[in-house]
Amino acid sequence: MDVAPAPAPAEPARYRLEPEVSVVIGRVAMREERGPPGFGESPDDPVVRVPVLQLDAPIEVEDGATTRRVDALQLAGSGASGLAPGCRRVRGTLFPAETGHHYTEVLIQVADSAPSDACTRANDDAASCLAGDFGAAWPAFRDALARRDCAALVAHARLPLAAPGLLDDDPVQSLDRAALLAACPAWLDADAGLPRASRPLADYAASPDSAAPDWRITPGVDDQARIGALEFARESGCWRWTAYYRQ
Repeated sequence: MDVAPAPAPAEPARYRLEPEVSVVIGRVAMREERGPPGFGESPDDPVVRVPVLQLDAPIEVEDGATTRRVDALQLAGSGASGLAPGCRRVRGTLFPAETGHHYTEVLIQVADSAPSDACTRANDDAASCLAGDFGAAWPAFRDALARRDCAALVAHARLPLAAPGLLDDDPVQSLDRAALLAACPAWLDADAGLPRASRPLADYAASPDSAAPDWRITPGVDDQARIGALEFARESGCWRWTAYYRQ
């Protein structure tokens, strides 16, 4: 019996930088980032809240001879002010990151926006939100780590995920969904980064020691968490995996 070939995966939509006008669809959320003076180089840098459109599907943005594949766009300009979280259709012009205040590779200068019902279930924050304090959210992360389920981990990641090195002068990698899925298996087998006997991250998650870890980065700060090599932040009420510290 003849079997029809599986359909080829859809190619990402292609866009161009300003002055071309672009229309994109995704979910608006407020990210917590590190602001001036160091923009994350120091743990004392203040936290700033940045509006970002998590795209419903990755896009490719032409920048001269370079093409960037992006999952998220920081929202810029007066049109970005006061946008409510949720699925929106955004019209504006795309431009590349140029300063420390720009937290995604490509940003969009918002001309106007409107609510949309076109976001897929896979990107539905309500469906994947891990709410409450970190103690309530951690079991889902822990279970995915122990099962070596990279797809589940990426579903709760804030993309692009930051992957700094352990030293201050180590370059910070920025991983989109595809790059994160590729890196994740090796990370699960790497040292958990905890101040105790060395063991792989997945093995630590499967052990009783990980049931109720000490997760607070600073006493009294409840919207950030770090467990070994993993860092998390609560954004718009949902906990996201935001960084992995490479060993």
